[in-house]
Amino acid sequence: MLADESNFDEASDYPRPSGLFTPADVAWALCIGADFVCSARGFMFMLGYIKALKCDKNTRRPASPPRLQKGIYPPTKASRVAAYAENITREVGLIVHASGVRSPRELRRFHVQIVQPHQRTLALDALHPPPESIAGPPRGRCGA
Repeated sequence: MLADESNFDEASDYPRPSGLFTPADVAWALCIGADFVCSARGFMFMLGYIKALKCDKNTRRPASPPRLQKGIYPPTKASRVAAYAENITREVGLIVHASGVRSPRELRRFHVQIVQPHQRTLALDALHPPPESIAGPPRGRCGA
């Protein structure tokens, strides 16, 4: 899926907004083929700009009333935002290590195990094989 290997006509080839803000969500996105993950929700949540993990009204506006938004002073929240960024990086690193790979770029669909009825697990690539456009050589090698 790297830019030099892919067809940008496919929907999966460009970034789009998402609600991925936990380390498990980030690792899942990388496993299914994302080259990178963009998410502002976690940072905005740590900053205090939004108060809900999910928007129940689908208004795409902050959950805080305008009068309360004036009380958000970013410099006082800088340590929380920095800690969030450090924790996301560290926790994704733990998931990567537990998966037996050296880098997040090495995560693949078979690293995700889906729990089936009767406590059986099945690899994600067995349930949902990757599209042919991303089933080729491992990402991150840049033509090597």
